[in-house]
Amino acid sequence: MTSASNANSTTNAAPIFVIAALTAANFIVGLSVLLVPGMLTSLASAFSVSIPVAGQLITAGSVVMGLGAPLAAAFTSHIDRRKLLVASTALFVVGHLVCAVLSDFTALLIVRSITVLAAAIITPQAAATIGLLVPAERRGAAIASIFVGWSLASVLAMPATNLIAVQFGWRAPFVIASVLSLLVMFWIARAVPKGLVVPRLSVQAWIDVAKHPVLIPVLAVTLVSFAAQFSLFSFTVPMLEKAFGLSPLLVAGFLTFYGLAGVAGNSLAVRWIPKIGANRFVTFCLITIAISLLFWALAFYSLDVGGLVFGFAPMFVFPLGLALLVWGAAGFACNSAQQGRLMAAAPSLASASIALNTSCLYVGQAIGTPIGAFLIVQYGYAALPWVALVFMTLAIGISLLASRRVNRTGR
Repeated sequence: MTSASNANSTTNAAPIFVIAALTAANFIVGLSVLLVPGMLTSLASAFSVSIPVAGQLITAGSVVMGLGAPLAAAFTSHIDRRKLLVASTALFVVGHLVCAVLSDFTALLIVRSITVLAAAIITPQAAATIGLLVPAERRGAAIASIFVGWSLASVLAMPATNLIAVQFGWRAPFVIASVLSLLVMFWIARAVPKGLVVPRLSVQAWIDVAKHPVLIPVLAVTLVSFAAQFSLFSFTVPMLEKAFGLSPLLVAGFLTFYGLAGVAGNSLAVRWIPKIGANRFVTFCLITIAISLLFWALAFYSLDVGGLVFGFAPMFVFPLGLALLVWGAAGFACNSAQQGRLMAAAPSLASASIALNTSCLYVGQAIGTPIGAFLIVQYGYAALPWVALVFMTLAIGISLLASRRVNRTGR
């Protein structure tokens, strides 16, 4: 059966079960990616390394995911989407289990990097699969829907990982991730139709992406904005614990608050992208994230000033809460909108552009994390939001350029 005939038959049946399975797949991706940031302090302590050195687990994994996304798109187009997604989830199952039994930091670095290669495949290919199953006018909202899985992971992954690692050791979160990946693997095998394949990506397709007047600046927005965010986000847990002096329980509470804001933001994306367009929505989100970084800076300023507010809370609690609320709401929604932005700009190049967007996302992480580590060593945690704000301002400028090109070209 061809991909087109599969798409027509499944679309008529309203593939809610497929969307749910791919949402669960993105949940596992989010859980796997956020696993290390959530217990960075515990890993650093267990392996007797510094926080910046432990951050290499994030950087190395991000490099592998960044390289893996376009390569997977280029060389797996002929593979049935169900088989590819099942195999990728199986890599999570095995890789997390192996990570849980390792005792050497270098070995963990290598195995972790191989394991998260699955994330580079699942996220773009889940979006491409949905693109085959729904009509063009519903694709943006459908892609945003499956990214709710990432938002749900943000609610649970970092706070739960932090608490579980503190209470039961760093190995326990890896085991839990392996078990959950196994369940999702069986769900995908049952839900995703057979015979779905995306058009084979020729060399010309990649050339067309590189020449496209809109796609390149949109991809640059992802890269720069994620470099901005991960220069701070990678070190959120140790920052909350060491700079703000919060207990693991309070850290989990703040991270849960951040994650709930992400779910709400992604839900808004599903509703508002069709109304105002992905271009405007992305720029709005980037400006909102920049505002959250100012709240982060204000939280550090309040920490330096000290004292209580109304006699019951340290002064930094309120700007810190606002920073996490605004950041969570805008951050995840922005990534969902970026996927729809790429698909709307060039539907025929979506497989390549979405894979490259995933690559830019992880390369941004790989750039931002070592920048954050350098800043911590040289200037302390308080420098992170200011440098992130510089990058975010650049991302806003690029996003406005991309929107201007859309208006000029009509694409």
